[in-house]
Amino acid sequence: MKNLVLNKMEVYVTMGMIFLLLCLLFGFGYFFGRHEQIQINRSLLQEISDVNCGLVDGG
Repeated sequence: MKNLVLNKMEVYVTMGMIFLLLCLLFGFGYFFGRHEQIQINRSLLQEISDVNCGLVDGG
């Protein structure tokens, strides 16, 4: 019986740890994903403005 209780406790602890890890990973992924998205958008805007300037200069 003692082993059964220990195993149950280990299962609950393991499930809790996995849940916490998933929450942390999701949180970090969401935060860094948004951060990178903002940086990508800025670089894209910079490239677009550079292309527009080049077109204006060329014309």
